[in-house]
Amino acid sequence: MLFMGWQIRNSVNIQYLSHSEEKTDRMIDPYILTYYNNAWYVKAFCHLKKDLRIFAIHRICKADATELTFKTDEKVI
Repeated sequence: MLFMGWQIRNSVNIQYLSHSEEKTDRMIDPYILTYYNNAWYVKAFCHLKKDLRIFAIHRICKADATELTFKTDEKVI
């Protein structure tokens, strides 16, 4: 679902596990998918924090598509 959300520019609801093992539910707009240091990451606008965040994809426990669309901020790319 995350890849599809990135590809068609749809927001995605995720459940994310932090370094401290805390799970949070967030809606994100996945702007960029990148592979760095043997792991995949997504740079996204987080609706909960109302800011850009980087999420380690291996820490995403669950991802569900939404029908909400977004425009990628060209400054981010």
